[in-house]
Amino acid sequence: MLHFIFGRAGSGKTSKIQNIIKECSQKDLKKIMLIVPEQGSFDTEKNILNLFGPQVAAKIQVSTFTRLVDLVSRETGRFLGKRINNIDRNLLMSLAIDKVANKLELFSGQVGKTEFIEIMISALSEFKMCNINYDTLSSTSLKTEDSNLQKKISETTQILEAYESLLKDAYIDPLDDLTRLAKQVCKIDFFNGYTVLLDGFD
Repeated sequence: MLHFIFGRAGSGKTSKIQNIIKECSQKDLKKIMLIVPEQGSFDTEKNILNLFGPQVAAKIQVSTFTRLVDLVSRETGRFLGKRINNIDRNLLMSLAIDKVANKLELFSGQVGKTEFIEIMISALSEFKMCNINYDTLSSTSLKTEDSNLQKKISETTQILEAYESLLKDAYIDPLDDLTRLAKQVCKIDFFNGYTVLLDGFD
């Protein structure tokens, strides 16, 4: 069952979450997970310890989405491969642009420019964050009547697809972690038996 707690900043959402945690711990529910943003995990763990004491705090698993990726990875053995960093991503994007350079018209003058690589990586990050796939981009380009925009979307899609083909199964881009996580937690029923709470997200 899913419950949403709405309210403005300072309206008591976190206090409500803490009351739910208290109720769950009193019912002796063994699996309680509180998911918070990356930057708030340390303070949350400290607050939980101060509020409930070490005995109750030991029952509460404070996690972030990054930690969840690690937890699921250890349990399933998935997400295996070389994890790329920002330097790797820049290199792969440069190779992807070169790979489709002869098909580019609108962006032909941008090939080889560092700024263009950064723009493509920014677009990649934005699409991953919003879970926009390349089929969606392709169908969108066909629907627009603006030929310039259509070409821009089409050429962006070609570059990003070339980037994905370079990744293949040998590399893992951390930008894909949440998508992989969403698929895996459903397959293995990872949260079975957990009371899961999320707090601190905009």
